[in-house]
Formats: sequence, C-alpha cells, structure tokens
Amino acid sequence: MKDDGTASEQQPALSPIQDEVSESPDAAFRDFRTPAHEMPPFGGLGVGVNATTPQLQTRASKRNMIFILLAIMVGGIVGMLLKHYEINTTAAKWIMTPGNLFVRAVQCVVVPMVFVNLVVATADIMYKGLGKSLSIRVVIILLLSIFAAIAQGILTGVVTHSLFRGYSDQETTSSTDVIFGIQCGNGKFLEANDDGAVTCSATSISGNSQFALDDVNDALVRNEALTGTNSSLSDNVIAVIDTFVPSNLMASFIDNTLLSIVAFALPLGVTLAASFHGPVHLNPLLEFFREVNETLVHMAHWILGFTPFAVLSLLAGSLATSLEDSVAEHPVILVLQLVATVGVSVLVHMLVVLPVFFVLFTRRNPFRFMRQMLPAYVYSLGCSSSMATMPMSLECIETSREVPSSVMHFVLSVGTVLHMPGVAIYLAVLLHFMADVAGVTGEESTTTMLVTFLGVFLCTLSAPPIPAGAFAVLAMAWNIVFPAYAIPDSVYALTLAADVFLDRFVTLCNVNAQAMLCRVLADQVNETHHQHATATQR
Repeated sequence: MKDDGTASEQQPALSPIQDEVSESPDAAFRDFRTPAHEMPPFGGLGVGVNATTPQLQTRASKRNMIFILLAIMVGGIVGMLLKHYEINTTAAKWIMTPGNLFVRAVQCVVVPMVFVNLVVATADIMYKGLGKSLSIRVVIILLLSIFAAIAQGILTGVVTHSLFRGYSDQETTSSTDVIFGIQCGNGKFLEANDDGAVTCSATSISGNSQFALDDVNDALVRNEALTGTNSSLSDNVIAVIDTFVPSNLMASFIDNTLLSIVAFALPLGVTLAASFHGPVHLNPLLEFFREVNETLVHMAHWILGFTPFAVLSLLAGSLATSLEDSVAEHPVILVLQLVATVGVSVLVHMLVVLPVFFVLFTRRNPFRFMRQMLPAYVYSLGCSSSMATMPMSLECIETSREVPSSVMHFVLSVGTVLHMPGVAIYLAVLLHFMADVAGVTGEESTTTMLVTFLGVFLCTLSAPPIPAGAFAVLAMAWNIVFPAYAIPDSVYALTLAADVFLDRFVTLCNVNAQAMLCRVLADQVNETHHQHATATQR
C-alpha cells in the first residue's frame, strides 16, 4: 500500500470543475473503498476518482439509450395491440407488475440515496466555503425557472381558452353542495311548483326537481379527491409550510415525503461540517455517509440494468387501459389536443426558455450540454419519474466533466425534489383546461390568475417526483383555485386517461431543468472560486 505522498504524486491534479466528492485522501479510509481498477456494475455509474473512463461511460449510456428506445417502441406497439383486442384490467395489471416492482425498487433505493447524497454534498460545500453563495444562487435560479414555467403555463391556458371552451357542458358544472333528486313511487320526481307546492310530477331531474342536502350530523363522507373542499388558501399554505419541518423523520421516509427529508438533510450536512474541528478526511461520520452513498449508488445502478424490461412492461400495460369507457362522453380529439398543448408548452420551455436562461448565466451553448443528457431524457420518457431518473442523470452529468462533484450531488438532490417546472406547466394548463371543459367561469379574472399562480407554486413544491406525481396534486390545486366547484367525473376521467402521455412530457421537462440548473450553478461556482483566488493573491 502506497503512502499518501506517493499516491498524490501519481494522480493528476484535478481542476476546480472536476473536484472529488467521495474519495478520502486518508489511507485508512481508502482501504474500505472499491479499488480504482474495478469497474462498477454494468459498466458504470462512477463516483469521484473511482469513476470509469468517459469513453466507457459514453458507450454504456448509448447502449442503454438504444435498448430503452427499443423498449418504448415495442411497448407502444404491444400496448396498442392489447387495447385493440380489449384486454381486461386484471391482465393489464399483471403485465404492469414487473414495471411496478421496478419503480418500487428504485424508490426504495433513491429516497435514502437522496438523503445521504445531500448530507455529504452539503458538508463538502460547507468545508469549501461555498455554502452561502451556492445556496443563494440555487434559490434565485430555481425560483426564476419555476416562476417562468408557471407564467408560461397560465399563458398557454389563456391562449387555448377558446379551443377548449367549445367542449364545455354547462350541466357538468357542479358546486360542492350536495345536490340530489327524489324519485316517487310513480316513477316521476319531486318538483317544486311556482305556488310553493311539491308534487311528484317531473319526468326528469331539472332545476325545479333538484334539492340541496344539509348534513347537520355529518353522517355522510365527502370524496375530497373529486370535489372541492372549501378549504381556504391560508390552510393550504400552512400545510405546505408544515412539510418543511417534519415531526417524525422515519414517517417521512415511510411516506416518501422528500420535501421533509431534504429539509432535514440540509441542516444535518451543515452541522456535520461545523461540529468536527479536525481535517475533513478524518471526520468519521462524514466518511460513513460517503460509504453509504457509494453503496446506494451501486445498488441503484444494478436496478437500472432492468430499465428496458420495466419500460416495456409499464408502457404496454398503461396504454392497454389508458382510455376507459367513461371518457367516451368527450371526443378522442380532445385528448389529443390536450396532450399536444402540454407537449408543445413543455418543449418550448425546454428548447427556448431554459436555453435563454442558460446563455444569460453562462454565455455558453446550452444544446451542447443537452446533447450529453440524451440517455437521461430517453430514460425519463420510459419511467415517468425524475426521482428514478436521478442515478442516470448523475451518470450523464459526471460523464460531461463540466460540473464539480459536490455541486452536482447537492444541486441534483435539491432539484429533484423542488425544481419541477414541468409540473408547474402541467398544473397551470390543466387547471384552465378543466375549468373550460367543466364550464367554470371567471378563471381569467385578475384575482383568479393570482390565486392560480400561488396555488400552482405551492402544489409544485409539494408534488412527489414519482410516476403520476403531478396528477396526485392536481385535485389540491383545483381546490385552491376553485374551492366552490367540484371536478366533474367525466373531466377527471378524461384527465386521468391523458396523464399516461402527459406525465412523460412532465418528467422529461423536469429532468432537463434539473440538469441545466447543475450546469448553470457549476459556472457560477467556478467564478466564485476565481474571485476568491484573486482576492487571496492580492
């Protein structure tokens, strides 16, 4: 075993943009690490100086991308065939079982990986004196990106107002009050006459034969997933704020509440760096977290080896049951128009809005960096989860050699949870879409626009980075903006059917935005290093 002096002489000097995050210079700790000559599983996901060569990583990424593209094509064809032959729901669930197991395995590994990854990255950043400057830049750029996405989504909803308003059915609009009709023994319905008398004379339920129910004893249970809750905006704001301070960390892990996990990991990393006064490479707790992080990264990469099979399973099963009979009330063209609207808006954000921000902050070509993220983009289309795509994004960003390891792990861990502009566009567009189709009026007023902006922002922060995560908070966003109206069942089913395709656009946008955020902040950190070095020399 070589001593520290010999090892440091043989290793090339790393530039500030290629600093290490997981390799300790202390020989006692290096004995427990994967040897440098040993490749990670599946040609792999390297970490720090133990990473494989860029050529091997590039070949592995291209091979995985080809397999995933083939799986998407085969899964789409199989799903359409199964839909054509009207496969039953039970068979579709069995087809999706391998894919669902894959997603569960990824979530099981990635959630603790986000925690330890963020703890280690935060401690490394604090040791380098970049904590304050990087944190401020992360918050500013992240908010700018999300605000731009919300504004773009609202603008898209306003532009397409006339398109979707043509499908509105005023009878589908319903308030949150319980409305019912009473059928008499003669087959007719109770009806209130002009003189105030109530008779069994109505042949169908109309305005005069509808009655409101006042549940004075709270004997009925309301389905809040499909109806408004009449909860105030203040209640929803407080609920999101409460998530930032978890009362039980283990419960947050059980519920996959990443916002609470990140809120705990950040101060833990800061405390971990501040509480140890010796050399950084002798901090035993930090080294423990490094080893756990490397272990979880290897586990995640092993799981990713099954990605093509999972993509085929999920896509075939979801397409086989995507359009249910309840959607037959609306033409299929409406689903296609909704998918096209969200897809175009997402692509504009990816190819126009974010590149403009990228050029303004870095003065570099954004598409050169985006080209290196292609494997992660393809993977995100298959799995529909930015959290599951995180290991692949780490691999692509590390292969680019343009982002320091500490910045990459810190920003990507935070960005996976908080930086989801795709969700913001999705929520803003679908709120306008559902309001137009349901016949809700007043969504274009200034007050409603402001409430929509705030509601979409809060729901974007609380959305889980998992498959159908945006759809999971859609009802919450509706209840914030339109608390007096229920979501019609037909509109809800229509949105659920379209979400099979929309969720993939949302995930693609999120993964791209998180990677671009890493690259922009890497350039900012490099400038900070340069300014600090210049000031030191003076």
